[in-house]
Amino acid sequence: MDRYKKSDEYLARALKVTPGGAQTLSKRAGRFPEGVYPTALKYGEGSYVFDLDCNKYLDMICGLACMTLGYERKDLRDAAVNYLDYSGGVS
Repeated sequence: MDRYKKSDEYLARALKVTPGGAQTLSKRAGRFPEGVYPTALKYGEGSYVFDLDCNKYLDMICGLACMTLGYERKDLRDAAVNYLDYSGGVS
């Protein structure tokens, strides 16, 4: 299916080097219906994830518990960097 062309190409490569195509059993492509689910994600933003083909999804699988705070939260990243700068934790 063209909607997942890049994701499927990536999965074919991943299957050559990683059993099941992913190190986490719950994220393996075999757990999901073939042809109707992305097999590779590129990044997350807030509560959404984007696959290699630029399709956007609400992350209902909870990307290994990241959904507590969401993906790529600039406010949280900035707060952590500021704390580390202030405490001398960043060199």
